[in-house]
Amino acid sequence: MEHLTAGMMIADRELRARLMRALAGLPIRVVMELPGIGSAEEAFIESEVMRSDPDVVFLEIVALGDRFLEVIRLLKGREFPPAVVCMYPEAHADILLTAMRAGADDCLYPPFEEEVMREALDRIAVEHRRARSRRPLARTVGFLSPTGGCGGTTLACHFASELHRISGQKMLLADFDLAAGMVGFWMRAGNGYSIWDAVRGLQRLDSSLWRGLVSSAGPQLDVVTAPVEIMTDGGGEAERLAKVLRFARHHYDWVAADLGSGLSAATLRLVGELGAIMVVACAEVPVLYQTRRVLQKLVSLGYPQRRIRLVLNRHHRQRQVRADEVKQALGWDIEAILPSDLVETEQALAEQRLISPRCELGKRIVQLATRFAAEQLEEPEELPRPVSISAAPVKALQRVRYGDAGAGG
Repeated sequence: MEHLTAGMMIADRELRARLMRALAGLPIRVVMELPGIGSAEEAFIESEVMRSDPDVVFLEIVALGDRFLEVIRLLKGREFPPAVVCMYPEAHADILLTAMRAGADDCLYPPFEEEVMREALDRIAVEHRRARSRRPLARTVGFLSPTGGCGGTTLACHFASELHRISGQKMLLADFDLAAGMVGFWMRAGNGYSIWDAVRGLQRLDSSLWRGLVSSAGPQLDVVTAPVEIMTDGGGEAERLAKVLRFARHHYDWVAADLGSGLSAATLRLVGELGAIMVVACAEVPVLYQTRRVLQKLVSLGYPQRRIRLVLNRHHRQRQVRADEVKQALGWDIEAILPSDLVETEQALAEQRLISPRCELGKRIVQLATRFAAEQLEEPEELPRPVSISAAPVKALQRVRYGDAGAGG
């Protein structure tokens, strides 16, 4: 049997004690207790269930009185409801049948024999797996900078916020940059836990533990930050990071992942789990040189070129390489050109807010997120065998010089 999490809505101490004795040898962990269920308001019950997200709720009928049918319907009316097991002090066919008709998954009464409990939890676990398999996995996008200082994290934070606003769906912004993660800084998020805690607790990672690791940046917008301490020994955790990403896909509609800069072992493992990659570069010759290397590596490893989006960030129309020269030099279409707006960026940071969607930079990010939200993204797939690509565009890049740059973009 797989491990399950449970919520206890039982006011009778003896009833709860007998139930806990029956559950003692079974793979189930209590993550929520509401002993005052009899007087608890529905809004409070709903918020507690949403916070702890248990797989199964044990509900004492007597404590609720005439309200027990309303509470059952409340629990089963959620988008992804827990199993509801009603508890009654004795066998009462009419009441238990009424509870089942209202949506309860099972009804139990003393004595609670371990074998009976095991069978009930087995049925719940099977249905839990079926429900999880029916839920569409989150659509995913990663943000990767060829070098530091390209603004990949800034774009990831604002893109995720806009995508959440546009879609109205449940969003996770995850910082996978263990060495230099700054998502928490931009989003003013952080609760002392990080994605590294999810990696270390992977064997017992469930919905309840996950809720304790993430921070809320708004309704249905969660953030999981990088560790405060700079990690220098995370290279061997690439597969475990990928498993954390897979876990998150079961609990959200969208996942935006900040991958940091450069291609580490962890980054190369994570890209195979993502439906699209935004490569965020600046129109500077050294950066473009490294951008070319990153694009070449991704494609040579088999990541589909159509899913790699090149974003030209912090672009000065008069002082940098023209966008058409970048496209020619890299042999790659440009998904978006984002202007440099140092004044608005610094003011936003000073005021502890995101960049205004009304400034030109904000408008361009809104446009980028709007287009992306309307796309039908492909499911991530295992990277196929490496393929070769032409090195001709590298020669074109070598011909690009700052002195040749004019107005453009």
